[in-house]
Amino acid sequence: MKTTLEQLLAAELSAGNAPLKDAMADAEANTIADFIQKSPKALSFIKEQALEICIEAVRQHKDALQFVSEQNVKHIPVFLRLEAAESPNVSHKTLDMLTKDESEAVRMKAASNPQASSTMLEKLGQDKALGVRWRVAENLNTPPALLNELAKDENISIQARVAQNPNTPSDTLALLAKGSSDIVCMVVAENPNTSPKVLAALVSSQDKMVSSVASRAVKAKIPNKIGNVDITPEQRQALQEGKSVTLSGLVDKAGNVHNTVHVAFDKEANKIKLLQERSTPKSKQNQATAREKRPQKQARKGGMTM
Repeated sequence: MKTTLEQLLAAELSAGNAPLKDAMADAEANTIADFIQKSPKALSFIKEQALEICIEAVRQHKDALQFVSEQNVKHIPVFLRLEAAESPNVSHKTLDMLTKDESEAVRMKAASNPQASSTMLEKLGQDKALGVRWRVAENLNTPPALLNELAKDENISIQARVAQNPNTPSDTLALLAKGSSDIVCMVVAENPNTSPKVLAALVSSQDKMVSSVASRAVKAKIPNKIGNVDITPEQRQALQEGKSVTLSGLVDKAGNVHNTVHVAFDKEANKIKLLQERSTPKSKQNQATAREKRPQKQARKGGMTM
């Protein structure tokens, strides 16, 4: 019978492994089996890491990958590495390790992960694989300086994704509008960070499609603020895609504060529209409370109350 992770940890515990006892106490685990289920650190207490033991640990916890020896990491089934690379809850250490994975598919997943740091993305932005650089250009965590570098990539697909990223600065968009293909120019026109000067130049483009898209963009410019509420890049992108977003603390013209408001951008009407409101404005709540407290007056005639 093959030795399992549980058997090896039980042997370590019997041998009086103090760090293992402390780790089990920290994880509030009463048994070895419970500890394996709760903690990815279980594998770190095994000196001789046979491949089947490593696979067993990673099946239990994606973050156990960080404790797998270098010679065994590449032999962990790729589907487990892919699952770890795309997990939004993966640890920084595990994700950083996966940015160096020999599988292009794993590195692509790591480049798309919302937990990827600027340092990881800068490293992946220099990857030889087109698909990896493509995902970096799309990631909302990619810093403006790196987006500027990716804008110089010879591949049109990467240029287009840089042009689409809501974090791409206006000067980078201006650079793309000058020396890129018509397809990239159309994407530049739709980015809310594109300056009025660049939009005006695109409106005058000889390409009818570019001119048409830029003309619509001039009319359909989504504001940086809706009322008193700042619009985030994620909210702006959602509005451009025709999706609704939720705003909190919006103050209307009458001075009412709305706790939760759903809005969307009406492209035909070229304006932000209110979809629904889940809570009553505070001023109306106060008025309702005042009405409840107001004493009822007796009518002069009859016994009816007003």
